[in-house]
Amino acid sequence: MGFIRFKWVRDDRNDNILFEKTFSKKKSKKDFILAWEKHIGWDGNPFNDEILKPVKEYIGGFKEEKKNLNLFLIEGRRFGIISGKDGSGKSMLLRWVEESLSDAKGDYIVAYLDCKNLKFDNFFKEIAKNFVPSFKKALLNNLDKQKVFKIVKERTSKKIVFIVDDFHELSKVNMQFLNDLFNSTRIQVILSINPDKNKSIDISGFGDDSLRVKLSKMDSDSAREMVKKRIESVGGIDIDPLNDVILKTISKKAEFNPRKILSLCNKKAVELALGKKDEIEDEEIAFEEEQIFQNTHSVEVPEEEQRPLDDVEVVYEGDKIVQEILNSGKTKKKK
Repeated sequence: MGFIRFKWVRDDRNDNILFEKTFSKKKSKKDFILAWEKHIGWDGNPFNDEILKPVKEYIGGFKEEKKNLNLFLIEGRRFGIISGKDGSGKSMLLRWVEESLSDAKGDYIVAYLDCKNLKFDNFFKEIAKNFVPSFKKALLNNLDKQKVFKIVKERTSKKIVFIVDDFHELSKVNMQFLNDLFNSTRIQVILSINPDKNKSIDISGFGDDSLRVKLSKMDSDSAREMVKKRIESVGGIDIDPLNDVILKTISKKAEFNPRKILSLCNKKAVELALGKKDEIEDEEIAFEEEQIFQNTHSVEVPEEEQRPLDDVEVVYEGDKIVQEILNSGKTKKKK
């Protein structure tokens, strides 16, 4: 007696449950493909290393971290740090904060500094542009420390939040400027830092970290949510053409790092688009897939109703299989 996967169909003539051999339509193979996303049926590549907007619609997981950030702002805490390695989701969280505050209808002024891509000469301008009305853009020319101090202080009637991504990428001069601005005004500051790169920076001038968000590994459910939202953003359905077993394998291989997960998903999707056989690199995965199926869709087929396995094509039909079997009275679920 063995375990098999099959599709049941009802014979309307005598209400019997029969096996049906199914055939899937195969796409014509091409020898050369460049627009692999279109070949899959997508409008674009969902796995590009970029933050999709609106962020709130595409962010996956981070429930506790978002709650902590929300409390940080509500309670008016002054200084907080989000720490995590590259690709762990620091920028995604900070962009979520920026977007959420921007929806607060003018109650907040948000200065977002992307320090990794910020040129030294543009530092003051990048800050001041958030505080200067569009009709006074001339004020952004020939800026220096004192001018920026004055521009920011003139707007302190509003709540001001500085969001500083990759703080460790700033020069020591600009770090000191932010420190001085922090201590001379009532601004709130949220920094992101890579713990592997912050050994040489001094943040003691900001006071205690009242946020303490540390990003490590993305859990499996959050990884699935992230991939699903991205695939659906380009016209895909759920996580197809990936599946839960493959995604779980990818997550493990990526050490549950969001950026690495997207990179490996991209690689797998390209392979599928090129018509490569969906080979499972690790034999452990094939075994795991079988275990998952047996635990959820295993049925015992009476000997008189069995047919040779080579007559039955393996297909997935979800919980419908079990329900049809139970309704038929012909077979029973294995205990």
